[in-house]
Amino acid sequence: MQTRIVLAALALSSILTVGCSMTHGNPKEPAKNPHPVKRYEITATSHAPGPWDVIEGNVGYEVINKDCLSMDSFLGQQDVPNTGFVVAMTRVDDHTWRGYFYRDALQDEDYYKLGLCRWDVTSAGISAVVAGARFN
Repeated sequence: MQTRIVLAALALSSILTVGCSMTHGNPKEPAKNPHPVKRYEITATSHAPGPWDVIEGNVGYEVINKDCLSMDSFLGQQDVPNTGFVVAMTRVDDHTWRGYFYRDALQDEDYYKLGLCRWDVTSAGISAVVAGARFN
């Protein structure tokens, strides 16, 4: 009888833990928005002495409303989640490359039960590579 109660309590605890962890996402690995609509195009133009081997774009995202974040009691500050993506760039001609990203690529979520955390683009950049050397 005692063993059944312990097993039942363990099973219930496991179910509740899994259920709770599934209702709130992980801000370190935010879910992608299944239907992004805010598309932006990046155009990189360069008149370098020779052609680049590769041009890569990158976009950084961050939670922009800090009131949805919990306070780290040890550090006394908020840990602001951020992430980024590489933007595929296509050569248009010897001097121009184009790519695109979605400003609303990440799903807004309530991670800490403090309100909806909204993701937005906070940085964008280009890296140019020639003969193994990278220029940002």
